[in-house]
Amino acid sequence: MGSDPVIFIRTDSNEKIAAGHMVRCFSVAEALLPHRKVCFLVSCEQSLRLLERLFTPETSCPVRLLQTGTPEEPEKELEELCLILQEAGDCVLLVDSYFVTEHYLRSLRRLAPIAYIDDLQLFSYPVDLVCNYDILPKEELSRCLTFYDQAEKVLLGGDYAPLRRQFVRGLPTLRPQVGHLLLTTGGSDPFFFSEELLETLPSHLPQSLHYHVVAGRYYTNKNTLRHLCERSESFHYYEDLRDMAAVMSQCDLAVCAAGTTLYELCALGIPAVCFTMADNQLSAAKAFARSGAVVYAGDLRERGSGNRDEGSQDTLMAAILQFLRDMCRQFRLREEAAMCMHRLVDGGGAGRIARALIRLADKTDP
Repeated sequence: MGSDPVIFIRTDSNEKIAAGHMVRCFSVAEALLPHRKVCFLVSCEQSLRLLERLFTPETSCPVRLLQTGTPEEPEKELEELCLILQEAGDCVLLVDSYFVTEHYLRSLRRLAPIAYIDDLQLFSYPVDLVCNYDILPKEELSRCLTFYDQAEKVLLGGDYAPLRRQFVRGLPTLRPQVGHLLLTTGGSDPFFFSEELLETLPSHLPQSLHYHVVAGRYYTNKNTLRHLCERSESFHYYEDLRDMAAVMSQCDLAVCAAGTTLYELCALGIPAVCFTMADNQLSAAKAFARSGAVVYAGDLRERGSGNRDEGSQDTLMAAILQFLRDMCRQFRLREEAAMCMHRLVDGGGAGRIARALIRLADKTDP
């Protein structure tokens, strides 16, 4: 293994850049580590701290803090990053950033094979490997392949969703009755929607339900949310979770923000209704809804101006309540949703990406 090419992973996460970038890269690293050397390259202390939280004794690896770059301006780090690749010799670089440019990728590709994880299709990336794990209808697959015409290899669809090892399970097993509900808005909660859900749902759903509320790393209202959960034995509060799958597996249904959480819930087969609150969540929410696997309730940014108590209709909350009532009443609906979700995402995507990176690395061997 000493002569094996190192696989570098370049990504960041902070209060502006979703933690999902770091988590999915860590998931790929987790799958790579039994087979290859891995080194993370980050450009801010927040990214470094998040990685340290994700690492375990079995999944830790070197992390290098770049001195010249910022997460939003990768061009500034180009000279330093090129030097790192030159010194490493045989290596592969996996990049996960919305801020890359064509010049940035071309410059790096002169020195090493480059892989890129894409969500936005901003331009045709000049790389050796591109992965887009969006849930794509069959009619869009050929268009995507045409769009990525500069990439030598393309990995498309939910089979490549890079989830942590904890989400690799077998077929879903459903409990006969709904007893536990997961509530999470992802890494942050700028609309304080978790609090609103806790204040609204219990009066409209069976009294026996337990609510499991997960606060993301960048929540600004953690204390308020924690105190709200302390009011009832039916409310369970979590933050800084290391094993999200364990909490999810306790739950029968979920209300969540669109994003990585949807893929995780699919792998576990937990029926969900989702909402959006940022532009980069819209495509995933609508794609899952089109597939019939997840219900999309709407965008938090498009709700009324605060006069709902005066009688205006809140269609987003109404959609969430309708989904939960239907699922609580009909086991068959839950079963159909769980199986549809698991067919889309089985949890093995990180391993598939890791194998593609290893094949790319093997080509660099003398």
